[in-house]
Amino acid sequence: MTTANKITILRILLIPFFVVEILYYVETGNEIHRLLALLTFAVAAILDGVDGYVARHYHQWSELGTVLDPLADKLLLVSGIVVLSFDHAPRLATIPLWLTGTIIGRDLLICLGVIVVRFT
Repeated sequence: MTTANKITILRILLIPFFVVEILYYVETGNEIHRLLALLTFAVAAILDGVDGYVARHYHQWSELGTVLDPLADKLLLVSGIVVLSFDHAPRLATIPLWLTGTIIGRDLLICLGVIVVRFT
């Protein structure tokens, strides 16, 4: 397993922590949970760049990495959008459901396109 793959797995493991911290913030209103959620999202986003740099700079291409890296990106973004689309008033604004549906639909359409291209 390459270093880039380990970084990607760490990004995937940060996703539940991000979601839980948002839910704790909504429940308690404690600003430390909001800060931790924001920090977790930022660390995962920065690790995305680090992962790509390590993979390119040290020639750590792998079949697993080509699957895990986009998966980690999609999981982080979709989990954030889905959690923020719930009604968390008055602590957080709500993302409209049509926007959430559009983003998830776009991702599903891209996955479907990849599957069609792969099998033809």
